[in-house]
Amino acid sequence: MLAILGALFAVALPQFRPSNSVTTRNLASRIAEDARFARLVAIKKGAQTILSIDTTERIIRSDTGREDIAIPASVSLSATVGRTSDTTVSRGDIRFFADGSSSGGEITLNRDSGKQISIKINWLTGSTRVVLDE
Repeated sequence: MLAILGALFAVALPQFRPSNSVTTRNLASRIAEDARFARLVAIKKGAQTILSIDTTERIIRSDTGREDIAIPASVSLSATVGRTSDTTVSRGDIRFFADGSSSGGEITLNRDSGKQISIKINWLTGSTRVVLDE
């Protein structure tokens, strides 16, 4: 009986591995969640918070104390953000303000398969949405 169950699991488990697009979607969801959290913290504290994107180090971090998000090498990362004194070619910030607005921006994740996912942050409302371009 155990041998049959073992053989069944050996065949069935590989079918349940997450695909690359699912993993990229999870990554995009985590980034969007961090952006939404940064906005809420800014509103609650009455002070600006920052979501930083470093395309060279492949890290997205927030000054809210949440864990950094590392972008795997299999995913290309690009960002469009407003220019500030801290902005460089490989590093930019999206700032969230106490009134709920933001500096706005877009973070894009691409897979070799050509699938693209964008995290778009509205400058006026600070709202964040994930857009799947498949």
